[in-house]
Amino acid sequence: MSNSYFRLYSECFLVTGKKRSVLCHLLKEEMVWLNELNTRKMEDAEANQPVDPHEPLFEKLAEMDFGFFSNRKIYIDKMRPINSFSQKKLWQDAPRIHMAVLHVTNQCNLDCSFCKDSFCPVCKQFEHNGEETLTYEHWRNILTDLAFFGTTTVLFTGGEVMQYPYIYELIDLSQQLGLATNLHTNGMIPPKSIHSKLGVQISVTHKPNLKTIIHNYYKVKNQVTLLVEDQLYNEVKQIAGPEWKMMKTTIHKPLIVKERLVKPNMNSFYSRKLSDACLNGKIAISHVGDVYPCLGSQTPVLNLRRDSLSQAIKILVSDYWKQNVDARDHQLKCQGCEFRYSCNACRFLNTEENCTYSLEEATWL
Repeated sequence: MSNSYFRLYSECFLVTGKKRSVLCHLLKEEMVWLNELNTRKMEDAEANQPVDPHEPLFEKLAEMDFGFFSNRKIYIDKMRPINSFSQKKLWQDAPRIHMAVLHVTNQCNLDCSFCKDSFCPVCKQFEHNGEETLTYEHWRNILTDLAFFGTTTVLFTGGEVMQYPYIYELIDLSQQLGLATNLHTNGMIPPKSIHSKLGVQISVTHKPNLKTIIHNYYKVKNQVTLLVEDQLYNEVKQIAGPEWKMMKTTIHKPLIVKERLVKPNMNSFYSRKLSDACLNGKIAISHVGDVYPCLGSQTPVLNLRRDSLSQAIKILVSDYWKQNVDARDHQLKCQGCEFRYSCNACRFLNTEENCTYSLEEATWL
């Protein structure tokens, strides 16, 4: 009697955790959560060990188009959105910056109580560290260098970006260099002018500010996205009306729950498997020239007064962009979790405190 084997299709992946596992179907964007016993069975099957052709697990997976039976050993080359040979080249393709956040000023006309405690800020006031602020010429050179490194998008922020005296000159230069240019503001200072291709993000953190924001930006509302604090969203939506684009935001650390897992597709799965999906291609530069992976980071990698942008990118690539969840020396809970390629947990989040999945009990709390 010949042996029977079961293999997952090339678009299906087994991701094992400390006790359980998930099967991810990247074309159908579906996940199947396996218990401990079925995890062991699936591991044996993927290792080309003979299986029971009448095993309910494999019959069900075949019915769901996750895999197939065979009377001989089959070796599967998995689907991927990249050329695996290009990853092994001696001369790698130059890294590209997708988003550069330029913190051009530390000055702000508001005094938000949560400013220093916001988890993932789009604007920020840094503690004074004795460094001199960058000059307008510094920022011109930085923009030119960013364009040279193939940067796609630039976001000007602060502090309050409208308090920076040369903001309009920097916007003009950014657009002349071919960069998609965006501005983040609290909306309380009326703009002198807004270029038709400039994207504007306005944080709405206090309801009394909304009237001023609407008045200052009504003429360019089609270019504006209101970033509204979660608990104010419904009220602001009712006041502003449907003609304003809005997006919910929060200053609080996110809670990792089952309902917020990302459906696995080819891009989302591999972006987490091969890199840091959140930080890959991002750079943040403060008003004194300190370079960070993002404004949520507390530790600069270097300072552009003393070092070059190319040096900064080299560090960001090795320490942040290409450091996936499996390679980090912290967040060990994530490394033992079967949902690690379907989760948006930030590398700066304490997952021991802010994740509701228990590795020991293999269940969502």
